[in-house]
Amino acid sequence: MIIIGKAIKGTIVLNEKLRKPDNIKFSQQKTLLKLVKKAKKTTFGEEFDFSKILSSSDPEKSFRENVPIYDYDSIYDQWWKYLF
Repeated sequence: MIIIGKAIKGTIVLNEKLRKPDNIKFSQQKTLLKLVKKAKKTTFGEEFDFSKILSSSDPEKSFRENVPIYDYDSIYDQWWKYLF
């Protein structure tokens, strides 16, 4: 029983460390860079100069400044309709 208790406690401590805001923000930034890198040669990526965003000293800020916020209908009308 002592081993199981220590394993559970270790899992809880690790989970708390992984959920810290700094780790969450880092994970989100890493995901943003991965997606922008993957999409940089798409029409959307070229339209909003994803290559420039990737080379920026602050890619997150550059993305916010260069890529507009779309609602579902407007992104469909401007981009997604070509896929369907």
